[in-house]
Amino acid sequence: MVTHYEPYADSEEEAHPFCRTKSSENTLTDNHWDSVSCKKCLKLKDKAKAYVEETEKHILKDMQGMVDFWKKEKTLQS
Repeated sequence: MVTHYEPYADSEEEAHPFCRTKSSENTLTDNHWDSVSCKKCLKLKDKAKAYVEETEKHILKDMQGMVDFWKKEKTLQS
């Protein structure tokens, strides 16, 4: 059995390991590199870390946009 890396593992959704290997016998871990044993995932570790960092920056930017929007809306309604 091999443990793959999936940055946003969700037990209710279909598994999508970062290396794109498909197998029902494998397990997944999210952001716990110590337990990853898949050689493909480990080879892609730097790319996976960059992907997670970029995704989180994008999420934070979107969240800040919503905060700014609601602040503006509140100011307009006051």
